[in-house]
Amino acid sequence: MIGWRPIASGAMARPVPSLSAFDVACRWLARTPRSVAEIAARLGEIGFSPRAVQDAVTRLVHLGFVDDDALARSRATTLAARGYGDLWIERDLGRRSLGDEVVARALESLPAETERARAWLARAGPRRPGRAAWGALSRRGFAPETLEDVLGVAGDDADDAGPDGGSWD
Repeated sequence: MIGWRPIASGAMARPVPSLSAFDVACRWLARTPRSVAEIAARLGEIGFSPRAVQDAVTRLVHLGFVDDDALARSRATTLAARGYGDLWIERDLGRRSLGDEVVARALESLPAETERARAWLARAGPRRPGRAAWGALSRRGFAPETLEDVLGVAGDDADDAGPDGGSWD
């Protein structure tokens, strides 16, 4: 597609190649995967018409360049392997404009959250569980119910006592 733009103020215009919405989206996708909504919003923001955006997105999906389910599963798997809980993963996928159903399917594809919390504690958790473990897992997006299952103590009662009231040491 050829477009026209002025070279400088008062100068004559000359033809310059301009990229289609599809071309622009392909350049973005070459760097990192993106969701359909991210692409559509960004193309609209930079001035492509709604029709051009829709055509580009339709073509990208048809060619398999954009797949929200695959993006969500891949990102969720990566975050889970890094030791993040469902709340963190859900928030991250939401920021990528992935729908609730897509996010739910991605979370369902992961191992149980309690297994992931135990695995993270075993390899990287604090030396003294109790409050430190509760805080660390909570900051990594694990649900309070998961923390109770894994640590055996409630958040408000988490101190340096173990699940049976004894010391963690």
